Amino acid sequence: MSAKCPIWGTPVLSMEREPDAGKYHSPRAGGWYKITGSAEETVGSLDGRQKSYLTTWIVEQRRIGESVPTVTSSDVSRFRSASPKSLTSRRDDLLKAMLKHSPGLGDTVEYSGSAFLPYILAETESLQIMEVGALVGFCVNDGLLSQPFRGHVALTFKGYSRLEELDLKASSGTQAFVAMWFGPEVAQAYAEGISPAILDAGYIPMRIDQKEHNNKIDDEIIAEIRRSRFLVADFTCDLVEADGTPTAIPRGGVYYEAGFAQGLGIPVIWCCREDHISHVHFDTRQFNHITWSSPQELREKLRNRIGAVIGDGPRAA
Repeated sequence: MSAKCPIWGTPVLSMEREPDAGKYHSPRAGGWYKITGSAEETVGSLDGRQKSYLTTWIVEQRRIGESVPTVTSSDVSRFRSASPKSLTSRRDDLLKAMLKHSPGLGDTVEYSGSAFLPYILAETESLQIMEVGALVGFCVNDGLLSQPFRGHVALTFKGYSRLEELDLKASSGTQAFVAMWFGPEVAQAYAEGISPAILDAGYIPMRIDQKEHNNKIDDEIIAEIRRSRFLVADFTCDLVEADGTPTAIPRGGVYYEAGFAQGLGIPVIWCCREDHISHVHFDTRQFNHITWSSPQELREKLRNRIGAVIGDGPRAA
């Protein structure tokens, strides 16, 4: 019997068994991923829509540099209550998929074809071809794709322009907003880790407590996030003892600023000191956090992540 994708039960192109996980190349999951044994036992309990959210996460992990994302049982649990992407984001994801699978100018793609359809389902958070067809229809109505001909479509000039617009939005700006606890316990992490990593990558760090201004602090935060190319959010927080157990004092501002940036489509790079990662809120723990134990480790990992996700800025050495 041929191997099946544990998430979707569809055929895989390749499979490797590791001691504590299986590694699968699944077109329906958009490519390679790993899944732990405990996650394999529970992933089947997700409904189709929840599986599509999990697949979106796998696809996005690849986009930020994780070539083979790992799905754990806690990841499976998180996606029981996840939220869908906006239709605009899914439409743009369709355009990106069209470009990815038809690199030649003027090439057409048979979006309903058996070879392409599993990937496009994964990359557009779709469950079935009817959803893909609806997204194609939205793109055709907006002039982003040509009229379908025997199931084939092509990017139009307007479609390529939209992709260039998305690339420009993703590549413009030199400022990186830093959201973090301003306590003395993490001062060294900023001075010797976060700030030099951002500078090494060719960007300028912006920490709101280090900016001179006369306006309301909330207005300044929002304005500076809007001006930023990306946001670095470190969720290391203060801990207090409660009945002999360390209890976190979460920094609500960091969660707010990261969420606000995501709402604007600004990339967020998630960080947390290794011994505090278990205190990160359940709803955001699904994101691929950089965990660190020293400022030097943080500097190296953050510099590499910026290069992989954002690309070097104009000030890079």
